Formats: sequence, C-alpha cells, structure tokens
Amino acid sequence: MGSETQARSRSYVGRHWRGQLSLARSWWFGALVYFSVSAIVVSSGVIEQEPIFAVGPLLLYVWFIVGIWRAAGKHRGLRVWAIVARALVIISFSLAAIYNVGLVLDWLIRWARLENFINPAILIKMKPTVLYLIYAAVLLGGKPPWRH
Repeated sequence: MGSETQARSRSYVGRHWRGQLSLARSWWFGALVYFSVSAIVVSSGVIEQEPIFAVGPLLLYVWFIVGIWRAAGKHRGLRVWAIVARALVIISFSLAAIYNVGLVLDWLIRWARLENFINPAILIKMKPTVLYLIYAAVLLGGKPPWRH
C-alpha cells in the first residue's frame, strides 16, 4: 500500500492535480502540456468534424486549472502570485465557459438546420436574445455573430 502511494505521488499528472507541485511548475509546465496538446487537436480540424473530440482538451483544461488552483492554495512564496494565479484561473474559466457555450449553440444550430428542426411557431415563443442568435446564425450561414 505504501509503495502504491509513493508511485502515485511520482506521477506528474497526479501531483499537478493534487496541487503538490510548486505554483510556478504547475503554471508553466501545465500550460506547456495543455496548450501543446490542445493546439495539435484543434489544428487537426477533428473537433469541427466531430465535436465529441473536444472532450479531450476540455478534460485537460480542467486538470490544468484545478492543479493551478490547488497549487496556489499551497503556495508559500509571495502571496500576490497565488492571488494572481487564482484570478487568472477565474478569468480563464469564465472566458472558456462563454466560448464553449458559443460552440455548443453553434453545433445545436447546425444540427437544427440540418434536421429542418427550426419551426417559426417555436421561434416566436423564444426569448428575444435566443431568437436573435438563432436568426443571425441562420442568416450568417450557421455561424453565430460573435464568430465573424
């Protein structure tokens, strides 16, 4: 049991996740891993063809920000770095959430257009913001206005 715990603690992935690495190492090496893998996946174009492949970079992103958050909580150096790291995690997560909601809406709109699912009677009952997004997306060829 002791050797299993030791083996687990040697894993970079596990130590990052648990916040056992220094804040600097979590930030820089985690960013290198996350952005390298994400760049390869995104540049391959596979996510546009099959949105399910976005799950890998999404899980990697969660691993990245959780490790930074936890490392910031254990940081023993200048407290300002822990505060800055956590503030950047919050900003990054907020922007990623907004962007991914846009991607999901884009995918749903494309699916709805392909299935001829958009019914004018249903659109009339929707909130104006949602109606505008769907209307603009249909007029702009399936892309929401914020992606032009």
